[in-house]
Amino acid sequence: APVCISCDTTNPLSQASLLQENSTLRIWLDAQLREKFVVTPIRHIERLSAMTKDEMNRFWNDTQAFLDQQGCTWQSMI
Repeated sequence: APVCISCDTTNPLSQASLLQENSTLRIWLDAQLREKFVVTPIRHIERLSAMTKDEMNRFWNDTQAFLDQQGCTWQSMI
């Protein structure tokens, strides 16, 4: 099965666009060059609803911390 770009961090496009990573999530520049951040869970899932409640809480808390650090709002992410 093909590996998704957000799971394969050895991919050149992944390496060029990865901004930040922690134990919960990865934050990327948008590959389509939109002025947005792409936020993905560190664990491969098909839908956010597959996350545990704890994973979901950490994911959104870490996302908000990144946006605060960048001086951005939720409209800055995809």
